[in-house]
Amino acid sequence: MAASNVAYVGIDGDTDSRLNVNAKALLGGGVAGEVAVVPEEADEMSADVVYSLQAHEDFNANVTVFARYDAAVGRLLDLLA
Repeated sequence: MAASNVAYVGIDGDTDSRLNVNAKALLGGGVAGEVAVVPEEADEMSADVVYSLQAHEDFNANVTVFARYDAAVGRLLDLLA
């Protein structure tokens, strides 16, 4: 949503409201996201840019976890073979 908010800065029309994602924990595990319209506040662009950078780093961290898990399982299977 942050990229959308940054892209629509200064454009007239239906884009007067900012979008935000509200995350909600699920009972069985996991997270559900819900898009919500929030009132536009003065100069939230910097917060949107920071949020985009944070999301990028979070994604990279998740990729690293999956890669290390894959390597660990591969080593375990090598030991058991």
